[in-house]
Amino acid sequence: MPNVATHVCRPAVSWNLGLTSANRRCPTFLKEPGSWTGHCSRVARRGVPVLAAFTLVNGQGQATTYSKPECTLGTAPSCDVRLSGSRVAEQHAVIVQKGKQATIKALVGGDVMSGAMNGVDDDSRSWVNGQLLRPGVRYALASGDRLAFGTEDQAFSIEFEQGGGMNPLLEMAIKGMLAGSSPEVKKALQDTNGSGLCCAPDGTSTPSRGWDDAATPVEHIS
Repeated sequence: MPNVATHVCRPAVSWNLGLTSANRRCPTFLKEPGSWTGHCSRVARRGVPVLAAFTLVNGQGQATTYSKPECTLGTAPSCDVRLSGSRVAEQHAVIVQKGKQATIKALVGGDVMSGAMNGVDDDSRSWVNGQLLRPGVRYALASGDRLAFGTEDQAFSIEFEQGGGMNPLLEMAIKGMLAGSSPEVKKALQDTNGSGLCCAPDGTSTPSRGWDDAATPVEHIS
């Protein structure tokens, strides 16, 4: 199993969450790094401080909490999360957290779509809930997701305080469509927005797709 470095930054406040999540799902691509959420990473809309922190739990149940908004994972001594294994790269992946939303980006590995390689070798791969990640693309994470690096059996569970509902930009777009739509269209949008999210009449929503559903890319981020 991967080893987690002991020289990590720990937050002033942490929480203890379970190792499983009832809402496991495959990761979702995000369009723009600066538009993940409607509030900044330190202060939420209501003025309550939001600590950028997440916990990684390895296969042996050992939990380590990281308080940096951006953490690099790999075998290099400079990495915030030290991993081991011949199939793990020096700079393997990066986890970024803003407010109550977290993303992961694989820095190396095979491109699932074209087969082109972007890394040290064919074996430097990353997975979320068993889904192979494309290098250079950001994926949204849910608390309880299973992350694997190098090989699928070298896995962590990630835990963090997670906000509810959908991405604010998507929610705004759906509200706009609801406002100017006919009753028939409104009903269709309320039943589903076409991306696996169920919409209420006011335009709010809750994720409904299972963790086995495939994610659809929105934009490639280099």
